[in-house]
Amino acid sequence: MGRLLFLFFIALLGIILRYIILGEFEWEHIVIVSFFLVGAFFLLIFIKWRVSLDEKYIPAQSEKKLWTTRIGERHSKGRKMLYFGETKRGEYRRYYAKWWHKIIVDILEGDGQWYMNLAVKWEDGDEIRFIDQTEKVWKLNWGWKIIQDSKEIGMIKTDFSLKNSAKLKEKFCLHYNGSLYEFYSSSIGSNIKVKKGGEMVAEGGQCEFLKNRYYFDVKEKFQHHENLLVMTYLLFNYVHKQ
Repeated sequence: MGRLLFLFFIALLGIILRYIILGEFEWEHIVIVSFFLVGAFFLLIFIKWRVSLDEKYIPAQSEKKLWTTRIGERHSKGRKMLYFGETKRGEYRRYYAKWWHKIIVDILEGDGQWYMNLAVKWEDGDEIRFIDQTEKVWKLNWGWKIIQDSKEIGMIKTDFSLKNSAKLKEKFCLHYNGSLYEFYSSSIGSNIKVKKGGEMVAEGGQCEFLKNRYYFDVKEKFQHHENLLVMTYLLFNYVHKQ
């Protein structure tokens, strides 16, 4: 939507300058330019509809022992629901540190990876934030501080190495409480696997036949870090659009 509005204003400015400099004006140009505005309007309706689907998400009964959520829209600051089985465990949302960050993302960065911050509010009232630490959006690797009660409790870093690129592998590294958890997927659309020292920790992916709905399953042995593992999984999906 942002790109369409940007094109509308640029085209409108061109028409105005043409009239001022050359003294020429044609109504046909206004009609053509207005299609950008009409397109932006219908796209806004479509985006709001997708946001509402995320907010109204309720899991199917077949997902009793899994973490599930719906991520249909990734640019807005709309709330998304997080369930474990049929029990709602929290809500999360994307947010922007500065108002103009979203404008830049909408106009220049269609994938929505720039200025990526995530906040999760759990049902017990606890809130954890992943705060983007990337000063330059064109850097090869990105990082996020994990903040709880105004204290840094961990760190997440991407691993865009030549080795991973050659294997079409996307990778996150979660550093928390002296532990390193590695999140990776072999290619776009594949399941996300989590390992610690080579041991399988968790796995997640899209629910079968349910587009934009995701599941995450954590091994019982690692459930003491379950909340952060789930949050990192959500961030991974925002950044890499699995």
